[in-house]
Amino acid sequence: MAGQPRRSAVQAPPRGTRPLNRRQLILAAAAELFYRRGYPNVSMGEIAEAVAIGPSALYRHFRGKQELLSEVVLAAFHSAGSAAGRDRQGPGVGRAGVRLGRARPP
Repeated sequence: MAGQPRRSAVQAPPRGTRPLNRRQLILAAAAELFYRRGYPNVSMGEIAEAVAIGPSALYRHFRGKQELLSEVVLAAFHSAGSAAGRDRQGPGVGRAGVRLGRARPP
């Protein structure tokens, strides 16, 4: 329905628990929210709520929203590089990932 909020695909742990993968849960929730609503339209409080923690707990893992975005993007690059490596065979596999981080020559 139009008036009801969408449910997140990220399963939040019960409030008051401390899962060992909390950082990964935060990254997954942030990635989903940034994708669905756009980076400027997502607050740190909303990300914290998505993983059933308070905003102060979120700041124990990330200094701010910019750092969180950087981690989400890096994780996506690593994931894409791993997927590309599984699709290819041979010595050139690793070089593609390295080239992503290099500046182009002038």
